[in-house]
Amino acid sequence: MLNDEGFQSLTKRASRAPGGLYKGLPLTWRHEGATLYIDIDASAWHPDEDPEGHFLALACGARVEAAVIALSAKGIGARVANMLNRRLLMEGGPVPVAILLLSEGTRHDPLERMMDKRRDWSGPFAKGPVRLFGWAPDRARLVTDQRGKDWIAQLAEEGTLVGAGRPGWLRRGPDEPEEVKATRSAALIALHTSAPDIRLLEAGRRLYRLWLDATGLGLAGWEMDALVRNPGARQALTDRYGIGPDRRLDAVIRFGRIDPPSPNEAFESL
Repeated sequence: MLNDEGFQSLTKRASRAPGGLYKGLPLTWRHEGATLYIDIDASAWHPDEDPEGHFLALACGARVEAAVIALSAKGIGARVANMLNRRLLMEGGPVPVAILLLSEGTRHDPLERMMDKRRDWSGPFAKGPVRLFGWAPDRARLVTDQRGKDWIAQLAEEGTLVGAGRPGWLRRGPDEPEEVKATRSAALIALHTSAPDIRLLEAGRRLYRLWLDATGLGLAGWEMDALVRNPGARQALTDRYGIGPDRRLDAVIRFGRIDPPSPNEAFESL
């Protein structure tokens, strides 16, 4: 079903999935017959920056979904068993992430064509209009107005809500911080949310699909993890954008167009 060459290609493609705080996340992959085992060593977890394992689970979920999508191009389906457990992370050593049960005969996921085109981009985006063609993902709030992007830029720089609602409060010009400049230049900022009972690994799988949807629109992106890690910033975002207790803010990503594209842009910021 999956030969050694196909297995190596699969793990290589999956490793390119976004990771935010965990870019370059080392996973261990094992292939036994019609089963794929995905593990991680607990030493990869950063409990000081990510005490609940929130971002680790999202990064693992993105790689799991990347594997599922890549397998579909070979006509192989995958049923995912979520195995990630924070208690096991705290105990140390190898920790199971997921088990993929493979089967023949599945439809090619069209998002697979976007996997190798997805790009991380930490700097300012290109100027000019971006056509979204009515894109409105049901699990994300899209901030497209300039005032909202300015507000989030300041929030990202300072980690607290400063001067909200005043049109001229944001620093501009030559001394404008790079983070502010990049955020202000975004075509949109996506606030990805899930129901509280959705496990974070599953949320990471959905987040990766959002990334690929944006890639299909010609957009590169950058995860703004600090806005979710900082309790004050997270609360400010949920209050401003009406994210109630029935939703959990999983991730914030700024998206925009980069010009001109180059073959290695996906890895320039890793």
